[in-house]
Amino acid sequence: MRRASGIYFAILTLALDQLVYTLIGKSDALGREDGLVGIKRPVIDLFVGTLDLSIGDRYYYFLLVACGILLGLLWWVWHGQLGRLLAALRQDAERIRFFGVNVRRYREIAVIISGGVTALAGALVAPWSQIITPAIAHWSYSALPILFCLLGGASRFWGPAVGAIVFAGLEYATRTMVGVSELIVGGALLVVVLAMPGGIVGTLSLLARKLTKNGKERLNEQSA
Repeated sequence: MRRASGIYFAILTLALDQLVYTLIGKSDALGREDGLVGIKRPVIDLFVGTLDLSIGDRYYYFLLVACGILLGLLWWVWHGQLGRLLAALRQDAERIRFFGVNVRRYREIAVIISGGVTALAGALVAPWSQIITPAIAHWSYSALPILFCLLGGASRFWGPAVGAIVFAGLEYATRTMVGVSELIVGGALLVVVLAMPGGIVGTLSLLARKLTKNGKERLNEQSA
């Protein structure tokens, strides 16, 4: 991170991703191309007792609680001083550097937060699916969060979530269209990204502000 930034850092992360993918495919301990199967759902020690998450729908509700706590923490970071500073760095890092802010340090903090949240998400999904294949270490899989951000809106808190839902919906709707599914999904995403630079959430927010402004102007004209 000290020697690369921007597109160079992105390329380095993709290269590291492919290295991990290759190592997994050649490692007996990680199951090679078959991955890890039969992952057991844990038993949590609550000091006053134990909670076996393998029984019934317990792990599902555990996921809801864990994701709710994680969303709350991310909401706190996003709307706090750190979140505002990171947003300013994304828009104009040079100007922020002139204010005496250590840009590299805060970029490292951003990478640590994103890496930690991603690792936690992987730790949660592994017992849920009970199988982990090397495909999730491929660069194309790692590019999905970036696509979600572009689709939903990177400048909005709920943008990536909306992008993920829309993408999953497109994939599900075209699952039976063998051979043309990728073309339809890719074309639809291309249209959305080009026509909506701010993503779906950003565009809807902009339209809502315009409608509200027009409504207020009409009320003022009528009252006048």
